[in-house]
Parts: sequence; structure tokens; C-alpha cells
Amino acid sequence: MIVPVDIVADFVYEFCDNVRVSKNGTHWNARCPLCGDSKKSLSKRRFNMDWYNGNPGYHCFNCGRHGHFFKIYGLLKGMTPWEAEKSLYSFDKVHRIIETSKSRYKPKPPLTPQKEHSNFDYILRDCIGSFDDVEGYVQKEYKKALVSFMVERKVHDYSVFVAYKGDYKGRIVIPIYEDNQIIYFQARRISDSIEPKYTNPSVEKEGIILNREKFDREKWIIVTEGILDALKIGDQATTILGVELADSMIKSLKGLTDKGVIVCLDNDAPGKTSLIELMKRKSSMSLHFFLMPYKYKHIEDISRLAVLSLIHDFEVGDIYEFVANNSYPYFSAKIKLQMGV
Repeated sequence: MIVPVDIVADFVYEFCDNVRVSKNGTHWNARCPLCGDSKKSLSKRRFNMDWYNGNPGYHCFNCGRHGHFFKIYGLLKGMTPWEAEKSLYSFDKVHRIIETSKSRYKPKPPLTPQKEHSNFDYILRDCIGSFDDVEGYVQKEYKKALVSFMVERKVHDYSVFVAYKGDYKGRIVIPIYEDNQIIYFQARRISDSIEPKYTNPSVEKEGIILNREKFDREKWIIVTEGILDALKIGDQATTILGVELADSMIKSLKGLTDKGVIVCLDNDAPGKTSLIELMKRKSSMSLHFFLMPYKYKHIEDISRLAVLSLIHDFEVGDIYEFVANNSYPYFSAKIKLQMGV
């Protein structure tokens, strides 16, 4: 089935920004309507649509998504490729199969992202943001889950997403940004039935320090397990992106503060086990350790405490000050842990 060139052109100009067309009017270069294209440069156009003599196809060299015209038409119109075809033309199933088999457009497969922590923007191709317009039941349900999570956790001023497909499907994606690029992320389950709780990129995390440029040398640097915990504390917090604090990170953080470093792991069984293991290492003797006050012993982490303090009016006050005031040097913390205080 030949797709008229004017239909393709109208579609590109309707959904794409910064469009540039070839001299013969059959190839369009624009910013990708699926991934938003480069976040660093608004002038870049990495989305390509080619008419291909009536058999149009597209390819984005930013997110790697590609396919036939009906596929992207359906994606942006909220329908299946088959529904997209039917909305533009009226022909029977046999005719469609015959015409599809004649397709001469065979795009190259998308490049596999390199496992480096320099740029993880590619994860957004599988995600939905809280302000995204979505079509279809599945995407709407995922967006509801994201919004529910943001409301529950009081995440209002930080960009988080939900993966509705791909390797991190069913997880809240919480990025770490640097120069408006994602340099790392944590993927947190939206249901307790999903294991494990977090799934993160399998890359070297050394050198990834949240809030590095914001630290005040006259204050404590507080190290948490998760990104959300660090966000609740503020600019003086960073995250180990897990439960194991490497000696190299301890050394790096000590060089960024004249006050000291506080370790603030989760108040659950894995967090307490990790804290005890950490305190067996010689490098931990120069650190301070946050211990959750007994009256809050059932609260699993700082993020949850911050949220509950707003709901139930706990006398917590400033979260940074709360953590600092309930932190102890090595020997004092060790005695309190042994006594179960």
C-alpha cells in the first residue's frame, strides 16, 4: 500500500519540532517526538523520517527507536499499528499482508547502550513521567502508580519516572543528574511482589556522588542508601546507591568536608546488618553513624520518617539536623548497637 507523501509530511509537522526537509520533500530531519531528543542541545535533530517511495519508515539516532510509519503513527495517536492503518486507509487483511511483505525499509537495529555511567538517558525511552500525556489502558495504569508513589513519598521537586516496558518494567526510576544528563539511576519496585526491591545498572559506581557541587565544607556530609533518603535530607546528603560503602568513597567524601561524614543506612534488617559489617572495617573508625531513635524503631528509613513526620506531626524538625543530632562516633555507636539502644 502506497502511503501518500503529503500524509507523512503532515504527520511530521504535527508531532515534531525543528523540522528540516530535504530538497525533494521526501526526507525529514527533526527532534524526536518519542524521546524528546538531546537534552543538552535543542538544535540537534536526530529523528529521521523517509518516505521511501510510499513505504515510509523512521529511525531516531538518540533513543534508537525505529519502524514503519504506521508504528509511530499509532504510538503518537494512541492506537495499534493496525488501527493506524485502518484509520488512514480501508483495505482488507489479505491486502495488508501482501503489501507489508513488499516493504523495502529495513532499518538497522538500535545500538546497545554502553555500560558506562557517563549517560543513562536511554532509560527514558522505556519510561513515563508524571507530566506525560499517555494513551491506552496500560500506560495510564503505570502513570497512576507513578503519581501515587510521588504523592505517598512527597516527591514534588525531583524528576522521577516509571518504566512501563524493558528491563526495568514495573519499577520507579529515580535518576541522578549531572549537567542535565542521567549519570546513574535506581529502579525501585512498585509492588512488593517484585524482587529484588531495587535493580540498578551493573556499572562501576565509584565517582558518582550526588550533590557533590552543593556540599558546604562546614557541615556534615550524610551518606544514605537510597536517593530518596538523600533528597529528604537536602544538599548535604549523598547516596551509596545500595548498602555497601566503599573505602574509596569514604576517602572521597572526607576530602569534601571539614566537619565529617555520617553514615545513615536504612533502619531495617539488611541495613542494620550492613552497618555492623561496615563497623568491622578499619576505615569506618573515623565515621559517625546515625541510629534511629527507639520511638521510631518501626520506621524503615529516613525518607519514610520525613513523610510520616508531615502526616502525623512528629517532632522531627529539619531532617538534616535530626540525623546529625542522632549520630554517634564509632565507639559510642558500637556500644549502642551492642546494647540494642
